[in-house]
Amino acid sequence: MLIIYTFNAFDPDVISTKVTWWTGGWNKSDLEKVVRADKLRWPHREECLITLIRFLLRDKCIICLQEVNDEFLRQLKLIFSNKISWTKSRDKITYINRTTKEKKIIEKEQYRVTLVSKELKIINFRDILFNTNETEKAGLITFVKYNEYIIPIINVHFHWKSTMDDITGYANVINDLNFDKYIICGDMNKPLSSPYIKAFINKCNINPVETSVRITGPETRDDSEHDESTVIPYEVEFPNVKLSSVDHILTYGDIKINNIGARRDVMIMFPDVKSLINLGKSEKQIADEWIERRNCKDLSDHALVYGEIIFK
Repeated sequence: MLIIYTFNAFDPDVISTKVTWWTGGWNKSDLEKVVRADKLRWPHREECLITLIRFLLRDKCIICLQEVNDEFLRQLKLIFSNKISWTKSRDKITYINRTTKEKKIIEKEQYRVTLVSKELKIINFRDILFNTNETEKAGLITFVKYNEYIIPIINVHFHWKSTMDDITGYANVINDLNFDKYIICGDMNKPLSSPYIKAFINKCNINPVETSVRITGPETRDDSEHDESTVIPYEVEFPNVKLSSVDHILTYGDIKINNIGARRDVMIMFPDVKSLINLGKSEKQIADEWIERRNCKDLSDHALVYGEIIFK
């Protein structure tokens, strides 16, 4: 049995995580304090993530990670050497100042990373660019050899501001590859029920998707047709959100995914965090208490999504 996992590793960069996605009675200053405490918690979280990856790689599998920062990537390359691939391009995101309306480009040290177990071999890998007017985020194509099969694995992280035109553009980039089969997975920042992802699936002629399993993931607008292209990144609150999965494993050609599921024990549920953390303490004390009480839980704000790869 060959399993594929996709997991957003949740970059601890404060700027990228201070948006108040999470509900549960938080005010913005408390949430930002917890986010800064989480950044102090990062070395422990990184160690736990590596332990989890080692555990998963004991079986035949492919692991696709998103939001891997420079430090984490260096550690993964040292530990897993020839069983790893990664994007070379930095993400570029347009930041709009709320007051001056001035635009500037921020480069973010976030990478897509794919790892394989000892039974599999990475033949080659390269970047694939998904550009919009305001963002540039690289996807990672990794050619994985498993028995007699060569499987193109496309590891992606679509931006949450992606419009319908952007999604159509992403689909065109994928179609231009002219692969006869592939797996595309990652954080697509929209649920399967979204018209955006439905349009992507239709344009790429993606195989039918198993939707019988409800996977709770990060909070996002569910079934929304709202165009978020004019939203100011990092300075917006999202009311009226619903819990939906935005992490998907999709296939094209003579491959399908069975038994889709998710591990939720690795997810940070911020309302739960609030109940066990004393916000009157310092950020260092919060980080230490968080580690002591939750240990290797709360590794990401995403679930670890997985499925079994079946060759037709």
